[in-house]
Amino acid sequence: IYVGGDVECKEAIFATDSLSKKEMFDSTYDDDIWLINTECANVQWYRDIHFEGGPYKHIVTFENISPECIKLIYKGTGKSH
Repeated sequence: IYVGGDVECKEAIFATDSLSKKEMFDSTYDDDIWLINTECANVQWYRDIHFEGGPYKHIVTFENISPECIKLIYKGTGKSH
């Protein structure tokens, strides 16, 4: 299932199916990095059409993920790179 091209932005959780730092989405900020247990999260994931055909597997959900299904693995500063 794809998502993208919506007229207005919606709150979302974006994820990359990789633990490799070089494959993760780079927002140009020093973001927090969370590990998501996707089986525990039990949400509908969509492929992000903006990254279709790229080398990495970026996915997105519009549902909340329970705190017991995520773990902070890197605390960013929030500052621009």
